[in-house]
Amino acid sequence: MLKTLSEIAFICSMKFLLLFLVLNSFFFFPRYVLERKTSTFFPYKGLFYGPVKERIQFLINRFNYDIFRLSIDFFLLTLLFSVFQNRLSFNAWHWLFFVIYALTLTYQIYYHVFENIYKVEPLFYRDFLLLKTGAQIFFREFTKINAAITLMVLGGFVGLFFLTEIFLRAAVDFRPTAWIWGIAGVLGFMSLYSLFNYNYKAFGKIVFPSTIQSLIRNILFSYQTKVQLDNVDFEKLKNHRPYEHLKLRNRPNIYFIPVESYGRILYDHVELKESYRLYMSALDDLLRENSWQATTNLSLAPITGGASWVSYSSALSGFDIRDQGVYLTLLNKPEMHDYQHFMRWLKNMGYANYRLAPIAGFQGMKIPWETYSSFYAIDEWIKYEDMNYTGPLLGFGPCPPDQFSLGFAKAFMDSKQTEPNCLFFITQNSHSPFVAPEKIADHWAEWSDGSQVEQGSSSIFIQPKLEDYARAIRYQMTFLTDFIMKEGADNDIFVLIGDHQPPSFPQEGDSLETPVHIISKNADFVNSFSSYGFQKGLIKKDQGNGMRHEGIYSLLVRELVRHYGEKDHKLPEYKEQGLDWLNL
Repeated sequence: MLKTLSEIAFICSMKFLLLFLVLNSFFFFPRYVLERKTSTFFPYKGLFYGPVKERIQFLINRFNYDIFRLSIDFFLLTLLFSVFQNRLSFNAWHWLFFVIYALTLTYQIYYHVFENIYKVEPLFYRDFLLLKTGAQIFFREFTKINAAITLMVLGGFVGLFFLTEIFLRAAVDFRPTAWIWGIAGVLGFMSLYSLFNYNYKAFGKIVFPSTIQSLIRNILFSYQTKVQLDNVDFEKLKNHRPYEHLKLRNRPNIYFIPVESYGRILYDHVELKESYRLYMSALDDLLRENSWQATTNLSLAPITGGASWVSYSSALSGFDIRDQGVYLTLLNKPEMHDYQHFMRWLKNMGYANYRLAPIAGFQGMKIPWETYSSFYAIDEWIKYEDMNYTGPLLGFGPCPPDQFSLGFAKAFMDSKQTEPNCLFFITQNSHSPFVAPEKIADHWAEWSDGSQVEQGSSSIFIQPKLEDYARAIRYQMTFLTDFIMKEGADNDIFVLIGDHQPPSFPQEGDSLETPVHIISKNADFVNSFSSYGFQKGLIKKDQGNGMRHEGIYSLLVRELVRHYGEKDHKLPEYKEQGLDWLNL
């Protein structure tokens, strides 16, 4: 009989410990999946090899995103139930336990996904709009994949509800032995040590993370960001117009084209750099043969992996917008709708500002077009519904091939006869998951050939492939070169700028720099950028002495005034670091 009781106790103990390990691993499995290309499932080398001091450190804080970690919150929640289980009914404890577990797990997933994509510490204040927009896109395009994901998530939480019930019943029957208490004591000590020495600095890498501590930090930092922005003198920023008196005697058409996911990874990644160098050199030869001059630099973007608007808005505004929370604040500040950024400066000189937005399906979303028009000084939008496009729709959005979109925009502007023009267009076909056309059409209009529309996959949950990314960027640069040679006029200026690195591929510590190309037939104008670190052609061979996105505004104004401005104008200052707008 004693043997039978002993066996029962052993089985109960093993059941409890196994369920504890399974539920605990759920906190860390999503990040391991995201980092599986650079992380080892079981980090045996760090645990068993190397100096003792480094192995001890490896037990507490490591960059390998494995699942062999301990959630302090789950550990303490289990301990509280074990000690105070008689203070509440089992059903009340079960619901309380499940709600806390589900919420902390959800926050953990949010944190690791956002940190993996954007390579910065997640912050509610800046991430809210991204989450909201992502939800709108997800439910607007409720495909079979999205429906399956929704059912899987709901099923997962239902499964967790029953699994936590089984776990708590096992905890009721669990009778810890001395060695179990010893292990719990060691884990508790290491958790406390980690809590006070590491967690607030390195939640994503810590072996003993506290989700609640990170949540509190997130809320406090969001509040501090809000307070900082509330103290900015936006009226003074609105009235900061150092270029208002500067006029252009000759006004070239300007194409400002951020290239989606066009990052320095193309210079650094062993599988990308040689191919990139070869085809960019070939494209540069084509431009020169057609009397076009190009110069290139690398520019430090404020973000990586997403939120393109933060990046290109920093370039247009001449100051570091920093993140999504700051951007959202600026977008909703009335004073910023009079701030003299690059496009408003052009508009004040008689330019007609166009914005190309070729994404299909906007009809189902509430888009504040008037707000964006006012914020970016847009005179007219060129939208998908204006194009009468009947060809295949591709990739994220979905949208037509960029060659068609840009070609249509040029024809649309020509029909308006509004020169000088400024066209603002962020390319779409190099957006993750990188579904780009396989060819360049002889003429852009050939894409709209009356064939049946094919809705491309726009799911943000598809894991992109490196070869698809390489092909998408090659398509972008090839069609843009083709457009410049076929549609560009002698007095046109093209500014092509990468917005951020592609998601998924860059690793921690990689640069945030993106290529910037200035292309024109005005050789003197193009060559003048060499004094700022630019190099002739479409490839920057010496990759030092780059610039920053927030310096692009003042740089463009300075060189436009030098080569196209009134003779009596004094050249404005190049603000390499941008405007210190928080302390203006």
